Amino acid sequence: MKKILLIPIIFFIILISCKTSIDKYKVKAYKAMDFNAYDSNGRRISLEKFKGKFIFLDFWATWCGPCRIELPNLLKLNNNITKKDLVIISISLDKDESNVRKFIKDMDMNWIHIVDYSTASEIANLYSISAIPTNYLIDREGRIIAKNIRGISTTAIIKKFIKEH
Repeated sequence: MKKILLIPIIFFIILISCKTSIDKYKVKAYKAMDFNAYDSNGRRISLEKFKGKFIFLDFWATWCGPCRIELPNLLKLNNNITKKDLVIISISLDKDESNVRKFIKDMDMNWIHIVDYSTASEIANLYSISAIPTNYLIDREGRIIAKNIRGISTTAIIKKFIKEH
């Protein structure tokens, strides 16, 4: 009888723990540091250019195993949130620009990329990046409101942030 009662309790605990909570990703909002750079298509970009939209700023590299594991989540994010709500900017810390460009094309990563190592390194230093993958969610006012959103719930979590703000 006790085992039968435990099953619903265990199920309830699992259900609560699987809830997509945004709280663990929230940070005390602070101004994102703007930068100017050329994307992989030669267009000049800056965070200021995208004010009024959410920005998912992603630091990664092709040689980074955890970054590759996160790639399906980024592809899903890109395909499931409208461009009017969110801009994805990926900053590659690869030294071989041609390798990154090929990877981006082969993996159909059709969002904004900064692939010039010199520029990417400067931006990484600006954001004090010490490990990758690292990402920031920047709100419509240009404030960092979340950090290191990862996993299969990435899209759902970002949708919640957009709805909340």
